[in-house]
Amino acid sequence: MGRLSVFIAVFFLLPVILPAQPGSRQSKAGVEKTDKKKKKAVQQKAGDTDWTWQFYGGGDVSFGFPVGHLRDTVNNGSGFTLTGEYVFMPNLHLGLSTGFKSYKYDKVIVGKGHLTYIPVKLTATWYFMEDDFRPYAKLGFGAFLVKYKYDAEFWTWVRNPQTNHLDTLYEIKHMDKGQTCFGLTPAIGVLYRVKDRYFANVALSHDLVFTEGKPSNFIGLNFGLIYRFGF
Repeated sequence: MGRLSVFIAVFFLLPVILPAQPGSRQSKAGVEKTDKKKKKAVQQKAGDTDWTWQFYGGGDVSFGFPVGHLRDTVNNGSGFTLTGEYVFMPNLHLGLSTGFKSYKYDKVIVGKGHLTYIPVKLTATWYFMEDDFRPYAKLGFGAFLVKYKYDAEFWTWVRNPQTNHLDTLYEIKHMDKGQTCFGLTPAIGVLYRVKDRYFANVALSHDLVFTEGKPSNFIGLNFGLIYRFGF
């Protein structure tokens, strides 16, 4: 029992008597402190700080290309888009989007005029990375205010009662009508940080508008600038 008592006493007193290994506890604390600083720096760079809320807002220029049945009657067009996104989660942003798109009708087939639409959409965007380079997938859905405005040319043949011959009657009718339709806009793109809170945006989108008769389809190529707000 005497030897056992001495062994137990030495076992428990040894850590107290011997000095701590140089750099053991201090190095561990230093590593933890360095890791925290690095993590905080990454969060600040990516915008994931302790702000109450974060908001991304901006706009882009869009070049549109009609596809499907509209390709034969409508030429390529252009417009702009304004967007705002709330950071619901680090990778998930929820927001609103609106804009204006205009396409010229083919003068020969339809007549002189434009097809325009104004979308008002809710959006959900998923970002695959939290870095300077941020690829994403987006889905927008909502109302599209579609406007048709053009001059249609008509030729009709009428019989002249005096000569009993068929005469050509030329007439131009001014068409001006509109409708509100439901539509979807899936898109893929990428944000790239150019400076602090500024991001360049490049995206490929597809507007699917459920107009009367056949749905209207437009492919869009978008270039824009986004600014990150934080409070």
